[in-house]
Amino acid sequence: MTGQVAVKEKRRSRLGRDERRLRILDAAAELFHIHGYATTSVDAIGERAGVTGPAVYRHFVNKQELLLELLEMAVAKALGDGEPEAVGDPDARLAAMVRNIVVHALAERALIGLLYAVHDRGGDTDRQKLGRIRATVVGRWTQALRAARPELPPHAAETYVQAAMSVVAGIARRDSAVDPDLYVRLILGLLRA
Repeated sequence: MTGQVAVKEKRRSRLGRDERRLRILDAAAELFHIHGYATTSVDAIGERAGVTGPAVYRHFVNKQELLLELLEMAVAKALGDGEPEAVGDPDARLAAMVRNIVVHALAERALIGLLYAVHDRGGDTDRQKLGRIRATVVGRWTQALRAARPELPPHAAETYVQAAMSVVAGIARRDSAVDPDLYVRLILGLLRA
């Protein structure tokens, strides 16, 4: 028994801090998706990641911080992958951004749903961070929309974007299979109206 513990500890110690942190994030994302945020414990996250629950706290202050980092990563991926620089046409860039966001929203339903559901949880710092994440999404979409539709005043473009974000949030609440093309057409129709 002692030999197994020593091997386990040795294996743990070989993981770098960054790799262990990524394992914890991956485990949290998986468990949030399977069981939901509220019912997933830090101990379960640690177990899935191959560390103890208390070890999770060496990397994250609390479960909320874990969630916020996952949201930041999901948003960065969704916004960063969808704008090929080679596409010079603003309307084509907007369409690529919408498609990428829809595809990521379908893949990350649990996280996208939480982006809109966690506004009342956590302290002021968490709410500020969540506000910055949301502001990043709104800002990038608004910028892309105004490039494609320069006649739109900033406040109108932001209103269109907020409506489009509501559609994306709806994806997270769907239990059934969803055709991404349907959502892309719907959102682009809304943004081009």
